[in-house]
Amino acid sequence: MTQTYALWIERVLDAPVAAVWQAWTEHLEEWWAPKPWTTRIIEQDLRAGGKSILDMRGLMARAARWRASFWK
Repeated sequence: MTQTYALWIERVLDAPVAAVWQAWTEHLEEWWAPKPWTTRIIEQDLRAGGKSILDMRGLMARAARWRASFWK
């Protein structure tokens, strides 16, 4: 049986909104996972009600899938 958990994350960044948006939408695969892991965006809809699905791959073929829904 798969369990589902809810996690609310909110962060205030001391950066221009345009720079944060660009980092999230254009460069996410470069910084999301720790090295030597890689990240591949499967789905990315950042609108309210949208969702994000990322695949991360690490050493020895370890893998993790990250899923998020955006409420606001």
